[in-house]
Amino acid sequence: MKKGIKYGVVVPGSIILGILLLLLLAALILQTQPAKQKIARVAEIQVGKFINGNLSIGKIEGNFFTHLSLKN
Repeated sequence: MKKGIKYGVVVPGSIILGILLLLLLAALILQTQPAKQKIARVAEIQVGKFINGNLSIGKIEGNFFTHLSLKN
């Protein structure tokens, strides 16, 4: 019985910890310049389709969570 309770706590706890670590890793990767450039390219394509025109984003600066600015 004690073994079942132990696994009943350890397994869900490990899953939750793994998900939190993946979210933290994704948040850190979003702050890198290559990730920001990729996001800018995808945004240019999607907005271009939506407005039937062209959009050019030179550079994304700042933090995605507190302050974000687009240059050029």
